[in-house]
Amino acid sequence: MRLPIDPTRATLLVIGDPIAKLEFGRLEQKLNKDGVPLWTVAVLMSGTGERQDPTANIKVASHERPQVGKGDTVIARNLFARTWTMRDNQGRERSGVSFEADALDAGKTK
Repeated sequence: MRLPIDPTRATLLVIGDPIAKLEFGRLEQKLNKDGVPLWTVAVLMSGTGERQDPTANIKVASHERPQVGKGDTVIARNLFARTWTMRDNQGRERSGVSFEADALDAGKTK
């Protein structure tokens, strides 16, 4: 399931430099369905109402490395949460939420 998120409801603070998202078990950069390289950017989500600010990785498709760095405040364009479920090596079911955005615009706040 893919759910849209209002990115203006929280402040996103980049807590790590963008890194290439790699294919599982290989050293090749993963591509989206359109052949665009995928990047992962770690962020702290401030203003969510939680007692402790959560962290998340946001997946971004871009031909160039996203121009954001540690300490930048960003706005995620077209931010979505995607639920996922899989089975691990022992057959146990695992599930979670991943985040993806069209782009991260640096220097912007809510």
